[in-house]
Amino acid sequence: MQTWTYEFGGFWLPEPYLELASGFHYPEHKVFLKQHTILDESEHIRNYRFWTHYYSVEDMFEILSARGFGQTVHYENILPANDIWDGENVSFYKTQK
Repeated sequence: MQTWTYEFGGFWLPEPYLELASGFHYPEHKVFLKQHTILDESEHIRNYRFWTHYYSVEDMFEILSARGFGQTVHYENILPANDIWDGENVSFYKTQK
């Protein structure tokens, strides 16, 4: 996924800029990368990278158990289904140590 956007000022800078946004998925590492390259009118380039690591339910139970947590309960579909952070993409865990 790649998008180009020209802004007269906004999130990244108060002055006009060009934004190239691209996303990459590394399923073998369970990681998403969202990268933003910002070019201002003086041709100064800034790069911003946001790495998001995700876990399966099994991964989370294993991680919590290995750190001494028990009686873990997993919850899904709690948040409203209106954007990327809906119940299909966010899980909650209740556990005790």
